[in-house]
Amino acid sequence: MQQLEIHSLKPNEIDAGIAVLAIHDLKGAIHAIQGFLSVLRSEQAGPLTAIQHDFVASAFITSRRIERLVDDLQVLGTNTGTLSLIPENCNLQSIIEMCVRELTPTAVGFQVQVDIRGDPEGSWTLVADTVRIEQIAFNLIENAIRYADVDSTVVVRLRKSLRQLLLVVENQCAASATSEPEQWFQPFQRSEYAVQTGRRGLGIGLTVVQTLTAAHSGSVYSRVRGTTVSFAVRLPRRMVNQES
Repeated sequence: MQQLEIHSLKPNEIDAGIAVLAIHDLKGAIHAIQGFLSVLRSEQAGPLTAIQHDFVASAFITSRRIERLVDDLQVLGTNTGTLSLIPENCNLQSIIEMCVRELTPTAVGFQVQVDIRGDPEGSWTLVADTVRIEQIAFNLIENAIRYADVDSTVVVRLRKSLRQLLLVVENQCAASATSEPEQWFQPFQRSEYAVQTGRRGLGIGLTVVQTLTAAHSGSVYSRVRGTTVSFAVRLPRRMVNQES
């Protein structure tokens, strides 16, 4: 009789497997909720009052935030060598505008304005994973809003050349002078200022930005000048492994 071989999984392999299953199930539940909300929002199940429309819109935005958090955790559990990307044509300017719209309630809550600056003419298209580029833009802009001084403006700049696109996000933060920019990209690192002022967060947003930018053959930089904090993401119009 042939003996059946049994191979035991290592603890880290078990943890990775559980994480993958959990993320899969969470995203399935989130997409189901979004599907129900879409039916309600389109009034296929009957007309809604103005207040009910607001409730549904708020619930949909909340579901998107949860989905983004799950996506961020998924990125943290992998690396640029195993991260799955789906390259397609996407428009960086449209993505930025969508992220700013979604973050408008957050900006209002933190008493901050967001201003998009850049040349609207020409092509803002790149070959990249649209969902991952959304993560990069959303995390950068949200981070700038959360840590900006009250009554200040977060500036989102877009620049382009023949081969690459540049996204720069700047805010004014009086506490930045005592910070070390290189530490901001470390996972689960939160500044003393963030803790003292009660700003919520897990300290993973910028880590995700760095990981996803590298996966797209790009680069990310941070700079502090006085109270001005800048983050710049440089993305090639085509990823290195997509070059013809």
